[in-house]
Amino acid sequence: EAVGATLLDLKSRGFNPKIVERDRAKGVVVSDSQLKEVHQVEVIHVSTHASYAENRIKFLKQRIRARLSSLVYPVTGNLLTEIAIGCTHIINKVARKSNKGKSSYNVHHGLNQNYKDRYAFSPANYVEVHVESDNNVTHCRRVSAIPLRPDKSNPRDWNFYSLETAKTFIRHRSYADKLPWTSSMINRMRYLAHMDPALRDEDISLRATDINFVPDEVHIPLNRKGRRRRS
Repeated sequence: EAVGATLLDLKSRGFNPKIVERDRAKGVVVSDSQLKEVHQVEVIHVSTHASYAENRIKFLKQRIRARLSSLVYPVTGNLLTEIAIGCTHIINKVARKSNKGKSSYNVHHGLNQNYKDRYAFSPANYVEVHVESDNNVTHCRRVSAIPLRPDKSNPRDWNFYSLETAKTFIRHRSYADKLPWTSSMINRMRYLAHMDPALRDEDISLRATDINFVPDEVHIPLNRKGRRRRS
């Protein structure tokens, strides 16, 4: 279904795909007859792996591995999915010589990307986002969150991961302010990762989440005054 939807999307944008190259991997389940009859394309089977797809997958894993190495907190299962989607969007916006110096995003959508919007934040950042509030001063007007990626429909709107509810929400990037990470926020992410653990993945150098989480106690040093000396 995903392959068919991709072909339909390409045709709706003026492209005319003729060949679909696929391998014998277990995760690839495609009906050759449906592709030939419905989408009018030629299906070519390769003996080992589809080289172009393998190179893209390898490039994507490198991006995810580099992103995970910059994080100061353990990722949750939901957060890992969002990071993979964000890395895919970055790869699709990289210019290539084969596309006459244009990115796949530019060729497919006919739009140029705004670097100020696209790289305003990173999942390695900690931000506080302004939210709608009432006139009650006891209610919080800011939410602790992690910026994930720009929204697909509007690059100025970002997807954020709330450290309070462990859910994603969308706000304009101008409503978010970068702040330094604190030990309490890192402990919060460890707790959320404990509730939604990520499995070990050697391809992207991801360690399994420690399910035996014990919050670290933060001791604030006290400024003790000594005995006053006699004059």
